[in-house]
Amino acid sequence: MKALALLTIHGILAFAAAETQSKVESRDIDLGVSDYQCPEGLYVAPHETQCELYYICASGGTPTHLYHCKDDLLFDLAYYGCNFKELTDCGDRLSPFTCPYPDGKFPIKEGACSSQYYVCTNNATTLATCPSGEIFDAPSSSCIATTCTTTTTARAPTAPGVFECPAPNGSFSSPYSCSQYYVCVDGVSFLFNCAAGLYYNAPLDICDWPANVNCNL
Repeated sequence: MKALALLTIHGILAFAAAETQSKVESRDIDLGVSDYQCPEGLYVAPHETQCELYYICASGGTPTHLYHCKDDLLFDLAYYGCNFKELTDCGDRLSPFTCPYPDGKFPIKEGACSSQYYVCTNNATTLATCPSGEIFDAPSSSCIATTCTTTTTARAPTAPGVFECPAPNGSFSSPYSCSQYYVCVDGVSFLFNCAAGLYYNAPLDICDWPANVNCNL
């Protein structure tokens, strides 16, 4: 009877593990086997550079798989799972880039000093790299021979707690960042980020080029 009970327990645990794996695979996109070596003791690990990707770690001879969060969710470093993008902590990883215009060259992040940049062609995104020693210059949309320097320009303060909605419903400029805005629904605020290089234009309720936005933060 004890042996039968143990077999039953092991069977239930195996079924639960298989059911958990099944839910992960049905929820997110399995991009296939990866040679990434997860840190010891982790079942899931964030991708090194892309915020929408994560790894299901190897266990018991099972290979590590790379996964893509469903829809437009991102892998949150605080929650350690896929989360809504406005609530996600990406750390230094890059969020998926949305072309602000169908064609053009754009920085990988607002204010970034990097040799990498995005090229948009008919809304299709490609990550490109400047020639050795050059940095992508957003105003001229080209690579220039310069170096990144540390400046003492003031940064927008971190939002101290929840944004208080001026009205129960609507979209409102962030008092802390030109590139962010809040959407209020029944008095509850949700933070959103414009695509890299764009500011929130409150009168038009769109993300727009900085030259078209009156933001004096």
